[in-house]
Amino acid sequence: MRRGAFVTLAVLAIWGLGFQLYDWLYELSWVKGNRLAGGYQIPVIEQYLDPAFFICWIAAVFAVKSIGGWLNKPKNADFLIDTDAEFQKVTWPTWEDAYKSSTVVIIFVLVLTFTIVGFDALVSKLVRLFL
Repeated sequence: MRRGAFVTLAVLAIWGLGFQLYDWLYELSWVKGNRLAGGYQIPVIEQYLDPAFFICWIAAVFAVKSIGGWLNKPKNADFLIDTDAEFQKVTWPTWEDAYKSSTVVIIFVLVLTFTIVGFDALVSKLVRLFL
């Protein structure tokens, strides 16, 4: 559970800081065209080294390290351990049971929808009749 929480939060931090913040920073006038290391481009990701690249990835690394520290605090770690213990107690339905239950719910929603539409049409006609 802790590993899953860490990976999820780390991916969100890297996506937000490493990519989205980069796009925003790159549009600033002091970053555009200001390439470092003689315009060296990282081959695999085709990324130029510029100030926005370094700012974003330093922020992303700091965020990932902070997330790891936050998740390892005793209070947060105990919460995730307790959550994992509760998930172990859950009995999940089989696919057949889930399919049957979903079918019943969908049919009930359709019947209820048509009933409400019918009553709405009836009340509308009665209101128009009396007004």
